[in-house]
Amino acid sequence: MQLYKEYSKAMKDCHEKEFLRVAEPDLMRFLYRGFKLKHSEEQDAYYYDKASGENFYSDKDNFLALSRMFQSANTILPNLMYQMPKTITIPKHGATPQSAATMSSALDHYATVNESKRENQEAVMNAWFFGLGIKKIGYRTVFFPREPIAQEPESMLDKFGEAMGGMQNALGLRPDNLESKERPDIVDYETLFNNSESPMNVMLDHKADLRNCKAILHRIKRTLYELENFGDYDETALNEIYEKYKNEKGSRLSTREIDLNLNELHIQQRNGIWLLTWCDEYEKPLRYEKSTYQGKGFQFDFLSFSNEPGVRYPVAHMKVASQAQLKIDDMATLSLDIVSRVRNQVIMNEKILSPGQKVAVERNKTGGIIWTTKPITGTDYAQLTSPSVSTDILALMAMCQQNLTEILGTDEQMISGKSQNKTLGQDELARVGTKIRESGMVDKVHDFLVSQLRKEGILLKEYSKATLHLMVSKKNYYNVETNAPITDEWQSFMTPESPVSLKEKLQGQFDYDVNMYEAIKPDKKALQVEYMEALKLFAMPDLQNALLQSGVRVRIDKLAEGLAKQFEFLKSEEFLEQLDSRQQAAIQVSQILMQNKGA
Repeated sequence: MQLYKEYSKAMKDCHEKEFLRVAEPDLMRFLYRGFKLKHSEEQDAYYYDKASGENFYSDKDNFLALSRMFQSANTILPNLMYQMPKTITIPKHGATPQSAATMSSALDHYATVNESKRENQEAVMNAWFFGLGIKKIGYRTVFFPREPIAQEPESMLDKFGEAMGGMQNALGLRPDNLESKERPDIVDYETLFNNSESPMNVMLDHKADLRNCKAILHRIKRTLYELENFGDYDETALNEIYEKYKNEKGSRLSTREIDLNLNELHIQQRNGIWLLTWCDEYEKPLRYEKSTYQGKGFQFDFLSFSNEPGVRYPVAHMKVASQAQLKIDDMATLSLDIVSRVRNQVIMNEKILSPGQKVAVERNKTGGIIWTTKPITGTDYAQLTSPSVSTDILALMAMCQQNLTEILGTDEQMISGKSQNKTLGQDELARVGTKIRESGMVDKVHDFLVSQLRKEGILLKEYSKATLHLMVSKKNYYNVETNAPITDEWQSFMTPESPVSLKEKLQGQFDYDVNMYEAIKPDKKALQVEYMEALKLFAMPDLQNALLQSGVRVRIDKLAEGLAKQFEFLKSEEFLEQLDSRQQAAIQVSQILMQNKGA
């Protein structure tokens, strides 16, 4: 126990040194929000002037800030995690298309229950801001809160009965559990969880990089009430913790008021993953056991957009961009200070004013006053006035307007059609480069989601005995065009009518995939152009006849439906009506009659 605590302390020290000090979460918040947070003087000096330690802007915030940070962060989710894609389950050894469709339906069900869209969006933003997005995956069984059973005082007859029962148990006449007064644990509900964890609370192995780490420490805040009712911990240790705080704060202390720092250390050993749990406020361990998870590796998934190999804590895009953004904000604020120092001033002869008039003029705060005892010449006036002040103000207003449009998500190219690039080729090269970088980030999110599905599939096959009602259809199968024997039906598990668990239904091996085009925000204008080109191409009679001879039929109606769904404001449901067989037959008959009448 002491060895693991010392190892965890070294992991925590490494986390503070290599992650918190490098990522600078408070600085990232400042750059995103556009105003300075409440810090101490040492923190201000550290942020604004690290070289000299002087706090240059200690009394005010930067006037212009975040003209690029705010806008760039708002484009991450539409391009990477706009919505959750549907699960694609591929049957492998021993699996059938029906079981694969059931697995897809179950995973999509838990994705809705666990709010996977919001959790994965948070993980993506953590990876953008701080360098790491972390998901913790597992299966949780929640029991009803344990309540003590009130017992009446024992009488002499009860004591005699207990003695006779003990003699019968010793002789083997009846089992011990018939006389047991312990209340069994009753399961409230079971569920698969997939939560986004803050990278501030997850410490990595200080002796290895991210890919090869052998230990992960998760520190979380919990109350004693949560540990008693929502976890499988040592009851003796929990009672000792309560007695400790009860002696300090009185007998009316509630377990909801006892805040604890819970440490959960995941250790990879030869025979699997071991879990050690303890509190900072208690010396003994709350739990130490081997994980029954049958998958490979930890039940954590990490997302990073950095391509730097062999690092423990990858650097964030926000951190790299902040180095230039701080200088830009400082220079913009410095430019404002220079403009504010130059203003129109008035020169007055103090001898022509009485003492009362002089005091009244000095109280005028509209501009600066310079006193002189000599006659005023034109040269003096030219040196003291600044005709360029009005021009500077207009330029400053233009800077503010540009800053405002960028914060709202637009740029100069979209507003005025202008660009600072000299040639159109440079604009096209910049656009293509952006698309390539985004495709690389989309690929990382794809692997991140698939890794989660693999862990969730293993957990469902291993633990799932909860009551479930799933709608399984051909849409849940990865290839809907095949003639797979999949029946569209409601499937119930662990009910009185169907006492079969989900894990008994999911036989065989599976692989998983997602279509990332469903996850990112679609470009409807580009899709409309592609649909129109496809309609023009496949509407050619010669092409249709050539495809028919090869055994392929072109579904023009599917292309038309896809085009109708790409409109921004029109809803395809308003003008596309699904007909039954009778309505189709009536329309066909009316068309034949019209043709014969015309003949």
